[in-house]
Amino acid sequence: MPLYAFEYLQSQYKGSLAGKKTLLLGVSYLNDVGDTRYTPVEGFYDQLEMEGCDISLHDPHVKYWEEKDIWVNQDLGALLKNSYDFIVITTGHKDYRNNPALIEKIKELPACWVYDTIGVLTNEEIKFLSEKHTVKVIGRGDL
Repeated sequence: MPLYAFEYLQSQYKGSLAGKKTLLLGVSYLNDVGDTRYTPVEGFYDQLEMEGCDISLHDPHVKYWEEKDIWVNQDLGALLKNSYDFIVITTGHKDYRNNPALIEKIKELPACWVYDTIGVLTNEEIKFLSEKHTVKVIGRGDL
C-alpha cells in the first residue's frame, strides 16, 4: 500500500518531486498510538526521500522515529506556519479527524496539494479545502 500511495501521488502530480516541501501527518503504524514498528508510512517516506523531497514530520504520539533515526515534530501549529507543496495525511490520529481548526489552518496556507492516503477527510472538508488547494484521496476516483 505505501508504494501504491506513492505511485498514485506521482501519477497525479505529473512533475518532479525533487525539492518539494512535504509534510507528513502521522508516522505511527496505527491510529492514536506511538508505535512505529512496521508502520506503512516508512515505505511512503522512503519513496519521497529517494525522489529528493524535503520532508517534515508530525505525529502527536511519536517524538522519535527509531527505525528512521529521526526526531518527529509534535508542534503542529509551528509546522503549519510554513508553506508546503504537499500535505499528506498518513495516519488516522484523532488529531487529524474532524478537526475544524486543523482544516482552517491548512486552508490558510498558500495553495498546495492535500493528499489523504487513508480517507480521513470528510466530504465537507474536501469541498472546503478544494476551494484553494488540490485535494486527492486514495480510493476516491472523483478526486
